[in-house]
Amino acid sequence: MPQPARNDSLALAKLEDEAFRALVWSKVGRRAVAECWPWLGYVNRLTGRAVLILSRKQWRQIHAARAVVLMERGAIGESNLVAHSCDNPLC
Repeated sequence: MPQPARNDSLALAKLEDEAFRALVWSKVGRRAVAECWPWLGYVNRLTGRAVLILSRKQWRQIHAARAVVLMERGAIGESNLVAHSCDNPLC
């Protein structure tokens, strides 16, 4: 099994909760499979990237695309990146 990245462990734990999973999906503008699915939640003002806040107290966050892949496929591994074909930072 791949070694989880820094915030992946926290994300995986939170993503086991059905209410949190529903919250994540509520922030995704779902469209056809081949189309861009824009992030409707928080966007980091410095990077312009879609971000999922894991803990406000500790300000732990993860890129939204990575969180969705973790949610649907499980651990990714620290050396692996999550990319999307449209190259839209809000996708």
